Formats: sequence, C-alpha cells, structure tokens
Amino acid sequence: MARLNVPYDFSFELIALLSSKKPHKLAWEINRIFGFSLIRTVDICLNFDKEFDMYFINYLYKTDHLSVRLIKNKSVSDMENPGGFLLPELNQYDYFLIVEDFSEELTSEYIADILRNLQGIEHLLQVEADNLKNKENLLF
Repeated sequence: MARLNVPYDFSFELIALLSSKKPHKLAWEINRIFGFSLIRTVDICLNFDKEFDMYFINYLYKTDHLSVRLIKNKSVSDMENPGGFLLPELNQYDYFLIVEDFSEELTSEYIADILRNLQGIEHLLQVEADNLKNKENLLF
C-alpha cells in the first residue's frame, strides 16, 4: 500500500513561555503591549488516543496578514480526560505563542525582546518547530 507524504508548513514563529499568569491575564498583557486583540476561541481538541481527547485553551488574533495564537501547553483535565501536554518535550513551559506574519514585520526576536520585560514571564524560549518531536501537534 502506498503512503501519501505531505510536507507540512512550519513557517511560523514559536515562542515557549514560562509564566504563572492565568491565560486571560497573559492574553490581556500581550494585547496591551502589542495592540492585538487576542480573544479566547474554542479550545483546541487533539485526539491522542481512541479513548480520550485532550483540550487546550486557545486565544486567537487574526488579520489579513497576521495570525497570533496563545495556547496553554497543559490540557484542560477532568475526570474523563487525563491531563497532558501539547508538546511533551517542552513540558516545563506553560504557554506557546505562535505568530504567522505574512508581511514579515514581526520577528520572534522582536517579540521575545518585548516579552522578556513583561512582568510574570519567568523565562521564554524561541523554538524551531521543525526540530520538535511532536511538531504535528501544532497543526490545527
């Protein structure tokens, strides 16, 4: 049986954030600093196993030339769904900021420099999505 190999596009900026802030407070701070309007949208659902799905808190700001997404790394857990991580290899980070700037005005270096000074961000890491073991989890 032949397999279909489809190359995925990971041409976005990915910044991992270590922060104890609640998701809505972090989204508000990012909105305030960058002039975005990150709004909580439907949680991202990933089916890791036939027995359970994992849901991840998701904030999105989208224009014609820019897409910014703030995602909580740890899934929302309850009695039916055990907790897990969107990117287990980066389980020490609380959030991911994914930026797709088609005008190429926002770079991860620029965003990281500003976020480093944000109170409540203990650490951040600029990540090459292509090098991640579970990079397919970022395709939604």
